[in-house]
Amino acid sequence: MRFTKVIYAVCLIALSSNIFAATRSSDISLNDIVLKPTESQAFKFERLLPDVRYEITCAVLSDGASNQAEDVMQMQFHDEDVWLNNERVFDHQAFTMPTRTPINLEIYEVDRNNSYVVIRNLDDADTIRISNCVAKPHHN
Repeated sequence: MRFTKVIYAVCLIALSSNIFAATRSSDISLNDIVLKPTESQAFKFERLLPDVRYEITCAVLSDGASNQAEDVMQMQFHDEDVWLNNERVFDHQAFTMPTRTPINLEIYEVDRNNSYVVIRNLDDADTIRISNCVAKPHHN
């Protein structure tokens, strides 16, 4: 009987460690962000696991309702490494993006407890959607 309890305990520990390892290596989907004209919004990182660094990728698309060729956005962040279409973005930098053409947003070194990323739509007519965001654990 005691041997059976030991076997159950060993199996439970092995199962728990496998679940923990799988969780730390799993991709996490984040909610879409919809920025109406002149609106700001922060990314929500509460789904991310504590003490794990992530790389986040998203698609950014303007609705082009104004029929103008470009829109302007601005990002505010802490220590994260941010890129748009393979170009580095700096804190509080305003940048233009084409309307109706998706661009890639990549954010590196995201940490649930210490990261913040705020995006501001500086356009006064078009709505910008940030979607298909996936957080992948960062492996050194």
